Amino acid sequence: MTDRRNTRATAIVVTIVVTVLCGLLVPAGTAQAAPGVFDQGVASGEITGTSALLWTRAVTADTVVVETATDSGFASIVDTQTATPSSADDYTLKVPVTGLSEGTEYFFRFREQSGSEVSSIGRFLTLPSDASPEPLKLVYTGDANTLVDPETSEPVYGHFEPLAAAADENPDLFVFLGDTIYSDAPEPITDLDDYRNKYKAARDAAVYPAMHEILAATGSVVQWDDHEIVNDWNSETVDPTQLTNGTQAFLEYNPVQGDPQNPSDPFYRSFKWGSDIEVFVLDERSYRSAQVIDDPSLPGACVNPISGEPDLAPTAPSWIRAIFGLALAPLKWYVDATCRNALNDPSRTMLGATQKEWFLNALEASTARFKLVVNEVPMQEFWALPYDRWEGYAAEREEILKFVRSARTPSTSTTSSGSSSRRPPAPKSSPAPSVPSRTRTRFSTSSARSDPSRSTSSST
Repeated sequence: MTDRRNTRATAIVVTIVVTVLCGLLVPAGTAQAAPGVFDQGVASGEITGTSALLWTRAVTADTVVVETATDSGFASIVDTQTATPSSADDYTLKVPVTGLSEGTEYFFRFREQSGSEVSSIGRFLTLPSDASPEPLKLVYTGDANTLVDPETSEPVYGHFEPLAAAADENPDLFVFLGDTIYSDAPEPITDLDDYRNKYKAARDAAVYPAMHEILAATGSVVQWDDHEIVNDWNSETVDPTQLTNGTQAFLEYNPVQGDPQNPSDPFYRSFKWGSDIEVFVLDERSYRSAQVIDDPSLPGACVNPISGEPDLAPTAPSWIRAIFGLALAPLKWYVDATCRNALNDPSRTMLGATQKEWFLNALEASTARFKLVVNEVPMQEFWALPYDRWEGYAAEREEILKFVRSARTPSTSTTSSGSSSRRPPAPKSSPAPSVPSRTRTRFSTSSARSDPSRSTSSST
């Protein structure tokens, strides 16, 4: 980052297309894809102005050729490499490509060196120069739950059809924002191969062709949340075997690099898009304190005396609890003050000291006019079941929001893909929610508005 300030009064509009997989029960698609050597599709990530990380999975250990070109017909190939899959990585490949040009569209593919099989074609854009403003269109989603109904053998949450709509937006970037698998649906797992199989299920072209489509259509920014390991995990109480195996599978099956335990190579990062936009991607799992309801030093702190379960809304105002208490008897009774004090304890952290210091310093040092903070869990105050969200780490949340509100960090927006609150799945008889497959959000110097009635989007 530099200290120079942008003096151009250029209005950059960032268009974000929101696709929520887990809550959209739309009619199942019928697209099929024939199995092959590269049946898990292709993806790209870790993109900079001059480099990218290309991903696929092969079904054999035979050497493959990786080609990158400036045209989809591969008449102008700029990079050719070979790579050999290994069983140690479950035959996944991550191939770095360097020496690229800023703000340029590239295409890539994998093909057998000694055979005829060729992967689908992937596409990505390198980051543009930060010398001038550039428009950015990104799409984001999370919660890719592949749970299957045992009675119908059909996916409970559809075939991820909204991802096809997202690909149709022709985005510059795809932010895959946590819960890229549901390792714990229907039950938690521990074995490495079980974690790998969850990713294979989510990349099954015959069931989820839209996943292939969006990953190939543009470069990805992938971050984890909890279900890559186990529901609501934290650094203090997570099972070490689950963390080790879940982390390995996440790194194998996504175009990402890093090690949360290595301070010089963490999962959290930021990148600029032109001079006016900077995106901050946080890691809200690897360093957080235990949730209050999981903290062994606070046994029963937030247990409601009527329900015997974690209180539904321990921080809600009394008038809110009184109204909803007419239908939900436990809300008539407040939990012990120990609960609310623990939720507001400044020693409890979501980001960890090192990441928080990096984040606040990076926000303040950023010369971008627009700053987008990518969260795995919402910053908003919902009151209901706050324990795993930012509300469950209230002191740190308030510290960050005060910093963002200050004149030093104007035009900062946050986004998240969903909320994990230990709720039971909807019954089979529940109707499909009437939620639009895409939501249009515009960020400008003066306002941020959402127009869910619009089915198309644009950026200027």
